[in-house]
Amino acid sequence: CLLVQRLCCAAIALRLQERLALPPVLFDLDDIEHIAHRRLVAQPPHWRSKPLAYLQLPALVRGERRALGLARASFVCAENDRRRLERLFGARNLEVIPNAVVPPPAAPPPADAPGLLFVGIYGYAPNRAAAEFFLDHVWPRIRARVPAARVVFAGARPEAVAHYAAAPDGVTFTGFVADLQPLYAAARVVLCPLLSGGGTRVKIIEAAAHARAVVATRIGAEGLAFVEGEEILVRDGAAAFADACIGLLEDPEASTRMGFAARARVEAYYRRDSVAAHLASCILARLRHAPGQAGTA
Repeated sequence: CLLVQRLCCAAIALRLQERLALPPVLFDLDDIEHIAHRRLVAQPPHWRSKPLAYLQLPALVRGERRALGLARASFVCAENDRRRLERLFGARNLEVIPNAVVPPPAAPPPADAPGLLFVGIYGYAPNRAAAEFFLDHVWPRIRARVPAARVVFAGARPEAVAHYAAAPDGVTFTGFVADLQPLYAAARVVLCPLLSGGGTRVKIIEAAAHARAVVATRIGAEGLAFVEGEEILVRDGAAAFADACIGLLEDPEASTRMGFAARARVEAYYRRDSVAAHLASCILARLRHAPGQAGTA
C-alpha cells in the first residue's frame, strides 16, 4: 500500500495515478486543510490584499475531495472531522485515529509555584498568534490578580513572537527544549489559547499525560475527548481565559484533581501502543476490501 500524508503528498499521488497503476492508497488527513486555512486567514493582522487568500479555498476543497476519492481509507484525528468530511464530501472511507503519546511512568508531583506553560513551534502561525494573544490580552489580567505567576514559552523559533525581544515581567522564552519533563513538573497550568488551526492538539494530550490542568480555547480543545470542567477548562475570550487560569493557579488542589482526571483519559484513549494497534487493525481490514469499495459515496 501507499501511505500519503496531507494534501501536498496527495497531490503527487493524484498525478502519479494518471500514469501508473498505484497500490492501495491510505490518506492521512490529520488536518482538514481548507478549514485550517480559512481560520488562519480570518485572524489578524489584516491587510488590504489578505482576503485574496480566500481564493485558495476552492483548490483546497477540490484537492481534499479528489484525495478522499483516491484513497482506500482515509484517517482523521477526531470524530468531528469525520462528520465534517462525511457531510461535505459524502466520504465513507474514514477512520478516526486519535493523536497519541507515551505517558510518563509516573506523573510529576503537583507544582509548588503558580507557573504556566505553553509548548509549541512559534514559526507555525497559529502558535505564534496564540502566544501573542495570550501575552497581549490574557497575561496582564493574570499578573494583576496573581503577581507571583510565571509563564514559560517553550519551543523552537521564539524570536517569531513579537514579545521575544523584550519579554514582559514573569515571561520566559526557552527556545527548543530537548526534555520537557522539568517544565511540566514546574507548571500548575498548561495553556492552549489557539485561535486557528485544525486537527487535534498533541500539546494538550501530552500535558494531560503529565497530569497537568489545561486551559484551552474552543479551537484549541477541538476534537479531543477530555470532559469540560472535569478534565480540561475550555474558555474563549481574554477575560474568561484569564479567569480560568487564575482559578487553577489559586487552587492547587483543583488543578491537581483536574490534571489526574485528564491523565486517566490519556491512559484510556490516547496511549500510543493502543492507538497503534487500532491503526494496524484498520489498515488490515481496509486492505482486505475489494478496490471498488474504496472512495466516496
